[in-house]
Amino acid sequence: METIVTNHARKKLKERAGVGKNNAHEMAYRARFYGLGLKDCEGELAKWLFCKRLKCGAFAKIYGKRTYIFSEDGILITIYPLPKEFEDLEKHVKPEAWKRYKQYTNSLHRAQNVPIKTTDKPQLKDPNTIKVVLNRHLEAENIDFLVIKVVRVGNSYMAYFLSDEPRRDSRFFKSLCDWARNSLKIRVFFEHRKDEEGNYVLKKDWLSGNVRKE
Repeated sequence: METIVTNHARKKLKERAGVGKNNAHEMAYRARFYGLGLKDCEGELAKWLFCKRLKCGAFAKIYGKRTYIFSEDGILITIYPLPKEFEDLEKHVKPEAWKRYKQYTNSLHRAQNVPIKTTDKPQLKDPNTIKVVLNRHLEAENIDFLVIKVVRVGNSYMAYFLSDEPRRDSRFFKSLCDWARNSLKIRVFFEHRKDEEGNYVLKKDWLSGNVRKE
């Protein structure tokens, strides 16, 4: 079972967990298959994890003192530090789940017991997952685009996005297309969303609710 790590997630693993790129896939694998999920948690921690999952990705796992956000395809999107109020993790986890979790994390032979397979060639197919990954990359690169929809067109994908400076959009197209081809192994094209009259929809209007959302 392969666990893919996006460039954004690899960067956050380094910043927030001190995990280098050579160990990123291994850590993602451990979190995905041996971390604590929503059904393992109780009370306020369960509520917090549920909100993180809805906001950021398909499912979330707690491993160590960090929360790992995965897409529906099991791709690691990003990680967050666990809030301080949950640092005494055992108090917020169901007993059986905690026992299982500690048996794994305390194992001295963990590395030998986990058949880790990794890949640097992700094959994304789900448009919603691609939308999440694209927006994470845009945020990391400080590009003021917001992808609102991704549709498949033959063997490629069309990403409909918003910005506040439509006339300057094209300066980013080549670098974004190259990044998608090299990092995600897919072809993505970008088109600024227009309204029914053919005018560009601005990001600020979309976020403020001044335009009708599909």
